[in-house]
Amino acid sequence: PEEPEFDPQEHPWLLQRSVCRQNTESFKPILTSKPLAYCYGFHALCCSSDCPTAVEDLALLLIHLHRVDYNMTRRRHQQRAKQKWNASDLAKGYSKHQLAVDGQEFDDFYYRHSTLGNTTAEIDALMRHAF
Repeated sequence: PEEPEFDPQEHPWLLQRSVCRQNTESFKPILTSKPLAYCYGFHALCCSSDCPTAVEDLALLLIHLHRVDYNMTRRRHQQRAKQKWNASDLAKGYSKHQLAVDGQEFDDFYYRHSTLGNTTAEIDALMRHAF
């Protein structure tokens, strides 16, 4: 749905949004009792076959606010695209989604990113008041 521009000074933030995308690629293991090795982007524990298995707690929710607002996200991408990027990271495609800044390329990232699909869910009323 089309929603008003997000105002980061207004609280609670989630009252400003009615839907979210639930996507496991945005989940991050965030609570730990010992040091861990993470893969690039901190979306998974290490990147080898001898990694410990993370225990998922479905009652624990990480809210990723990268796409909380179209214009805010586009402005942030435009600023990041002007930064100096590591040539090796660029060659590997790391963070390439943050270099989509305008037009159809940005719209495809924001609305139809291949790993997100177009499935949305209503934000639970209790959650909307929590943050």
